[in-house]
Amino acid sequence: MPVEIWKIILLSAMVPIFWPVLKDSSIKFGWTAVNYKNMYIPFTLGIVLLLFVFNFILLWPPDHLLAFMVYIVGIWSAGWIDDMWGSHYPKGIKGHLCFFIKKGEWTTGLTKIVLIAVSASVSLLLTEATMQIGTVIAFMLFVLSPHVCNSLDTRPLRVWKWVSIHVLIFLIFLSVKPVPGMFFYIVSAMGVWGYLEITKKGMLGDNGAALAGGIIAWVGMQFSPFSIQLFLISILIGITYLAEKISIHAVIEKVHILKEIDHLGRRERIE
Repeated sequence: MPVEIWKIILLSAMVPIFWPVLKDSSIKFGWTAVNYKNMYIPFTLGIVLLLFVFNFILLWPPDHLLAFMVYIVGIWSAGWIDDMWGSHYPKGIKGHLCFFIKKGEWTTGLTKIVLIAVSASVSLLLTEATMQIGTVIAFMLFVLSPHVCNSLDTRPLRVWKWVSIHVLIFLIFLSVKPVPGMFFYIVSAMGVWGYLEITKKGMLGDNGAALAGGIIAWVGMQFSPFSIQLFLISILIGITYLAEKISIHAVIEKVHILKEIDHLGRRERIE
């Protein structure tokens, strides 16, 4: 049964209307972080994305709803913990593991890694997945996609652009195409997210970046052909390798075309 247009418009509008309250609460409770411009900005844009996801579920309940909620809420919570109590050092999966082995100290980064892995495992179990190559690929998507989005999220709109690329890929290859109302809702969510980020009113934080990566992973696992899943996981492995060896930001700054794309939408001069 088609969803009434008034419901789509109402639930699309509820989130940006709620933002001023969330922004004031973020400042009041110290839910802020220093961005690359040394500005204190709320890292609660991830809550905005989470609300958009919840409203989407109200409009179009997905298959395996419980599994979806376990995964999405789990990875968002893992990111929130890191935002609240994490530190800038160590960095990366290898960095946190080596720090634990050498120092014997548990970090919030390790907590995040474990929570994401557990959320991914439980979610796959709830979908009644069996241990086949497809399940292994799905698990890797579920774990690496949030990690890559976290690694990208050091400048405004990087994750937004990353998600936009995936939206285009999914529109071409998805087995289920979005209906017009769903497409309007997705465009509205992307528009609100992009506006709040580019105007520096809010940042994703680890919670929002992990959530964005999780959404990509879930859609890719549920609706894209296995060949596309393999393509996505190969890209994720390559980016993870670069992030662990050097940094994604360093690679972007060295490759001119990536640097041009990176600066699109940001009022910064490329030298």
